[in-house]
Amino acid sequence: MAGVSGAMGADHELRSSISVKKRLVSILIELDEYREWTDFHGQRDRYSSVSRGLFLGGTLPMVAADILILEDRRFFKHRGAELRAVPRALRRWLVYGRLGGISTVEQQLVRIIRRRRERTWRRKGGELFFAVLINFHRSKLDILLAYLNCSYFGPHLNGVDTASLICFGMPARELSPDKSAFIASLLPYPMPSKVSAALRHDGPANDPFEIFEAAASTHPWWVKRIKMRMRYLEDLRPRYSKLYEAI
Repeated sequence: MAGVSGAMGADHELRSSISVKKRLVSILIELDEYREWTDFHGQRDRYSSVSRGLFLGGTLPMVAADILILEDRRFFKHRGAELRAVPRALRRWLVYGRLGGISTVEQQLVRIIRRRRERTWRRKGGELFFAVLINFHRSKLDILLAYLNCSYFGPHLNGVDTASLICFGMPARELSPDKSAFIASLLPYPMPSKVSAALRHDGPANDPFEIFEAAASTHPWWVKRIKMRMRYLEDLRPRYSKLYEAI
């Protein structure tokens, strides 16, 4: 009996070892896919045309800094995970009964790559794991470029340069403060499809307020949210001015 038990124990250890090795191989394969994806989208993707030229002069352009102020102020200080966001997440969960708004740029990038949107702890755990790993294989600049190139600002507005060109007829690096704030504010509240379609049909607007005026009657809730977020960003800019010199 002892021999049988020993054989069964050895067999269980062998199967566990194989299972762990399979999982590690699976993780390495997925990580390789993320690295290749980041390399490709960090240069140029099928929607946008942002490249390293966006960072000419060794500083962040206003729109990139504005996006970081709103989405991930400590992007250049953490390694894919932001522990300071945990208390904020718990407060949000206790008050609103939902979890969200605490993901780092890396976690959001992993979510875009994986195309998984379910609100589960398992998904969040996977995002966190790969967000940390990818920091050891790609530079912050590569990660930020990939994020800017593929972020969703609304229908047919994938990538910050595409969004800037359709909304205002200019590249992202040339946006004025108001226009930059508008584009940055779209990430949590993407442009409604009718507003996006009108801009693509009629041509770019002169300023954000022209877009607000056109959308006020059909999408008042969206207009209100974007205006609030733009004001919030305006208040935050002086406190985080060093982000404009982060590179």
